[in-house]
Amino acid sequence: MEHSKGPWETDGRVSPAGAGYLDIVCPKGRIAMMDCEDDAFWAAELEANANLIAAAPELLAACEEMAAQLGGGNDFAKWEAAKAKLVAAIAKAKGRA
Repeated sequence: MEHSKGPWETDGRVSPAGAGYLDIVCPKGRIAMMDCEDDAFWAAELEANANLIAAAPELLAACEEMAAQLGGGNDFAKWEAAKAKLVAAIAKAKGRA
């Protein structure tokens, strides 16, 4: 069994006070729904967790590509491409994409 194809994204509403929800969605629809209590701290943690989950397919693909490059070879263009994907996936996981 394979995971749902990406891209996965966050979608939803969280108020400054912290009430609301965030969905994790893929092209086929919702993967998960994350509810938020009326607490601003929890809202920030919820958003961070949702970003991490939404970045999972890109993180997996980037790690697999980088692992393949670690197997050897001197194609620096492939190394740079793998590094760029890894950096982008990390940024998405941290909510900076």
